Amino acid sequence: MSPMFDARTALLLLAFGDFCAAVVLLVHGVGERGRGTRLFLLGRVAQAVGWLSMGLRGVDAGMAAILPANALLYGGFALESAGLLRFFGHLGPWSRRFLSLVVCGVVIAQALVFDWPHLRQSLGGLALALCLARPGFLLALTPGGSVLRRFMGMAYLACAGALLANAATFLLVRTTGDVYTQGIDQTIAGLLLYLVMLVGSVGFVLLNKERADAELRRAATVDGLTQALNRVTFLARAGELTAMAARTGAPLSLLMLDLDHFKVVNDTYGHAVGDEVLRDFSARVRSRLRPYDLFGRYGGEEFCVLLPATGAQAAVGVAERIRTSMPREPFRNLPAYTVSIGVATLGEHSTLDDLLRESDLAMYQAKAQGRDRVRLQHARESEE
Repeated sequence: MSPMFDARTALLLLAFGDFCAAVVLLVHGVGERGRGTRLFLLGRVAQAVGWLSMGLRGVDAGMAAILPANALLYGGFALESAGLLRFFGHLGPWSRRFLSLVVCGVVIAQALVFDWPHLRQSLGGLALALCLARPGFLLALTPGGSVLRRFMGMAYLACAGALLANAATFLLVRTTGDVYTQGIDQTIAGLLLYLVMLVGSVGFVLLNKERADAELRRAATVDGLTQALNRVTFLARAGELTAMAARTGAPLSLLMLDLDHFKVVNDTYGHAVGDEVLRDFSARVRSRLRPYDLFGRYGGEEFCVLLPATGAQAAVGVAERIRTSMPREPFRNLPAYTVSIGVATLGEHSTLDDLLRESDLAMYQAKAQGRDRVRLQHARESEE
């Protein structure tokens, strides 16, 4: 790329870097291959072989040597892009077709203009830029992305831009030359390709770690079956909100929910169906709550809902909407089921234990009165 650092050296360094990256991904990503790691790893290997072939071949190499190496290189970048898209759940049929068309179309076009190396170089830059652009936009512009994702995205987009500029230079300005021709555009594109190789490989490993850490945090706070907060997390967060409401005098209510005759469901249909009922129930409850309401699994088929800034009558309204959302007829191979709900409001009490005791008492009163109903327990009732 410069008198002290020629194109062949740069190509061989890219090949070496991609081989090292492939080894790191192979060792680190053994348990993550279902998230695009296999595609990303294959992409790095293909790129390494492609760069190596370009670095070792002669200037006067024929079509039989050049086109297969180019196809490996473009395919490697397409696989890398596919791996990133797969990681984020965006590798749909359209993306697969687009990447396949880019690789096949550019290789065929290069065969047609093989005797014009500057056109081959221009088409190659276009192919690499198209492969890098989609994951670059996804990483950089997705709302709520981490600093790592945005940095990776900007690196991919910067490299895609440099490759497009390089392609335009060979097409419009420098109508002679090939990949070994030195120039400022070649230098910038080469440096950014090396940056993408480093940032992409290290970043992909860190993305896997970032997701694994998030899943560990979620597993520590969420019930795996119902996706409701587990008991420990619910009680901790509910305790904080209850203490704050008691200090400020803000209204707050607690619902205790218990599925009716759930043991009969398990005994009649089996525990697998019982688990599906719990999942369905949890989804129905969540759909009736606000984003800041707390929903937790208290134990077995018993659940709690904490409703901040909600008085008694509003809480009863929420409870009724939940109760009436339960299926009254069998559906999707699941039985009909109902729920009994006890409601307690903060009132003059200042602890979560008071609300839990009162809502639990109200829930059992609802069951004693025939189930499938809502019962409100006033604060002073528990003291009389």
